[in-house]
Amino acid sequence: MNALDLTGRTALVTGSSDGIGAGIADALMEKGARVIRHGLETRPPRGVAEADWIDGDLAQPEGGAVLAKRVVARASQIDILVSAVAIQTRASFAELTSQDVIQTMTVNLAAGFALMQALIPPMANRGWGRVVTIGSVQQRRPRSDMPIYAATKAGQAHLAANLARQVAARGVTINNVAPGVVLTGRNAEVLAESAYREDVLAEIPAGRFGAVEEVGALVAYLCSPAAAYITGQDIAIDGGMGA
Repeated sequence: MNALDLTGRTALVTGSSDGIGAGIADALMEKGARVIRHGLETRPPRGVAEADWIDGDLAQPEGGAVLAKRVVARASQIDILVSAVAIQTRASFAELTSQDVIQTMTVNLAAGFALMQALIPPMANRGWGRVVTIGSVQQRRPRSDMPIYAATKAGQAHLAANLARQVAARGVTINNVAPGVVLTGRNAEVLAESAYREDVLAEIPAGRFGAVEEVGALVAYLCSPAAAYITGQDIAIDGGMGA
């Protein structure tokens, strides 16, 4: 038996129309899982079948609960949940509005909690499940212009650790993966300015940015049978940036 094989498992990856989420979805598919990708768009990205795409606005107060019901109706059983959806609100502490705070907390924390609340109990009843939340180096080294984003990512990591203890004996693992600066389309735009790019690189001991495929490979491993004894962990993949 291949300890990395996910054939027969069904995964939901939120925020997977592009970037890190898409890379994770690709990695899970490579290991044999059926992957239902999620995003705001009503139409799936190029190359994704209609049956493997689900839209949903997780900024809505009940967005997570609604998505959970819809995806279970679509797939019947979800074995793997990867909560990769997030919004980054860039503003100083003084500039943040109450709406900024509410929206960021809803998308980055509350929606994932609602999905876990709906999907983890059936996993535990079946005796097998994998949950991975996608955090950020910001939870360890918060930037001054991203205080609420960093706070939600730190909260998500603590939530994962707390829930992991509750279901560890029932075959469900829950871990948080905290990437550093990964070359997604969004980050590539931000890093296009050479001086800023060099400043960021200077903070990374590895001397380079991360690749989407590296994050995907780590998450796929954590979702595999080989990682059955790894749970409740907050795993950095940041080239040493958060050390």
